[in-house]
Amino acid sequence: MKKAFLFFILVSYFSFAQDAETACKTLNKINNLLQTEHYKPKAVNDSLSKALFSDFFNRIDSDIAFFTKKEIESLKKHELKIDDYIISSKCEFLEEIFIFYKSGIERNKKIIEQLQLENYASDTSDTIYLSRGKRDFFKDEATLKKVLKKRIVFDIFQEISKLSKNKDSLIAKINSLKTSAKEKVFANQFCKINNLLNDSKLKEKFYADFYKTFCEYFDPHTNYFSNIEKNEFTTALNSNDNSLGIIIEINEDDEFFVQKIITGTSAYNDKKISVGDQILNFETNEEKIEINCGTTEKINTILNDSKAYNLKVTFRKKDGSIYTSTLEKNKIKNYQNTVYSLIVENESKYGYIKIPSFYYDELGTNPVSNDLFKEIFKLKEEKIKGLIIDLEFNGGGSIEECIKMVGMFIDLGPVSVLSNKNEKPVILKDFNKGIVYNDPIVILINGLSASASEFFAGTLKDYNRAILLGNTTFGKGSMQSILPLNYQSDNQEFIKVTIEKFYQITGKSNQSSGIQPHIELPNLFNNLLPKEKDEKYALKNDTININLDFKKLNTDYTAVIQNSLNRINSNPYFTNIKNVNDKVDSFFKRKEKRVLLKFKNVFEDVHSLDNLYLETEKILKTNFNLKFSLNTFDKDVIQFDEDLKIDFENKIKEVSTNAHIFEATNILNDLTKK
Repeated sequence: MKKAFLFFILVSYFSFAQDAETACKTLNKINNLLQTEHYKPKAVNDSLSKALFSDFFNRIDSDIAFFTKKEIESLKKHELKIDDYIISSKCEFLEEIFIFYKSGIERNKKIIEQLQLENYASDTSDTIYLSRGKRDFFKDEATLKKVLKKRIVFDIFQEISKLSKNKDSLIAKINSLKTSAKEKVFANQFCKINNLLNDSKLKEKFYADFYKTFCEYFDPHTNYFSNIEKNEFTTALNSNDNSLGIIIEINEDDEFFVQKIITGTSAYNDKKISVGDQILNFETNEEKIEINCGTTEKINTILNDSKAYNLKVTFRKKDGSIYTSTLEKNKIKNYQNTVYSLIVENESKYGYIKIPSFYYDELGTNPVSNDLFKEIFKLKEEKIKGLIIDLEFNGGGSIEECIKMVGMFIDLGPVSVLSNKNEKPVILKDFNKGIVYNDPIVILINGLSASASEFFAGTLKDYNRAILLGNTTFGKGSMQSILPLNYQSDNQEFIKVTIEKFYQITGKSNQSSGIQPHIELPNLFNNLLPKEKDEKYALKNDTININLDFKKLNTDYTAVIQNSLNRINSNPYFTNIKNVNDKVDSFFKRKEKRVLLKFKNVFEDVHSLDNLYLETEKILKTNFNLKFSLNTFDKDVIQFDEDLKIDFENKIKEVSTNAHIFEATNILNDLTKK
């Protein structure tokens, strides 16, 4: 018996040592690559060590449910030594943390099992504090259990509250509702915890999380990728995908719903599936994934798995009925991720072009620049007097494509300046003589226009070639490259590393500051959008001393801009947006709120924003009575493509409620009258 026990100890020890050794080798490779390639590498020192210690626990235990304060204190002996461990290749500290981590997950399950046996009254004297900021770990297991019970009580009352806006009707049948809500809450708790405990790659993901934490210390866009994650990232930049035909949205309770259905896909042809249906599970030939607790990573893996051509998907309608559909992935032209154009009329005829991303593929077929050129050509045939280019929600993509597109609107000249840590700044130029489109342009931007979008908008602003309308952009002025971690073997690990910053031709940078529009438009929830400057390790804004010769368009926009501002300030629509934003900002800027754990109090908390939702819905449904139509070429095409016809009809419905397009046409009216 002693020999068997000793054998177990030795096997465990050598397994831990081997894992730690592998981790150190990987970390050293990552560090060597970042020190060599990163735009602004950071020293491996006590500052890095302290940051990694804090950030790593926040990553693996964001709900502060697996570690106690006492356990964190016992691990703090490593807080200022991680840099030394990496340099000396002694990473056993990660094994020690993993033991606590797995033990914490198992303890969490035991606590939930104990709490499941308890009865839950509709009224308690307890209070729960809901915090939006960073929270401390709880003192010990007893405190953790107490807090978890409060969370479960809140979740049960929350589930009941979401069933109806009529509080009295819910109270009348509270006992039966409480039973079903309790079952759902605990099923979700067990599902999530069992997903972790039954995950054969738990330790592998634990190490990967540490590698990611290490990379993100250098800047928020530098990251560690597995081969699968790398393929998912590059696929997102390609307009042609295998798709089931459903676009998914996730609510605050991690429930998955159908947001959109892509025409021409198996989901569209199914006819049972509707927007708003909840997705309950996916089933492949090998496994069944319950969505109520399935991780986003796992679901993405299934959706992007090239071998999983057929999936059984179970949905729930709003009336509660459940049905299952078998969906097939097809290679489609994803209408949601390609350039399209419309004609819009407001006094005169203008063109509208939506650029959802700066996509490309490795073969160079159907890049965004080609698609943009085609749409401009179609619109010019319609004798448009001005052009609206929509970059709202465009997160970027290929800088090479962006340079080609900028060149369509200027006649030769510099477009940007690239800077890396080793060489002199490189001036990027448009070498193509001539202009594809020469008439007035308005570019729409918002807080989620990022990277290549900012490059494009900022350059045309510097050339005075367009008026920018909307909101300050995200503020990402850096470029990344995906590099293999090991060149000598099969590449299973990659690093997305920030290698350069790009600057405007004036020497300014949009990094962390964004591109400011000529005309600021009130926009719903704008202050809640994420910004680069809010990222903990974002690169700082700076300028470079450079004097470039470029031909700026000699057009004075002062009067046009003032006219637009006057219209915006006098328009009740935008006044309503400002009022809603003030209420939203007031609600969400609270770092902590206190809720008494009585049903009526939780009900009031759940429904506290109901009226605000109604106000928001009314704003979003406002129609601006613009006349949208297709160009002649697309009119002919849709005669033979019913799916494309329906897709265009949906697009026209969507843009008809866009106030930014409406104001853009007013601006073009002023520009064309000059």
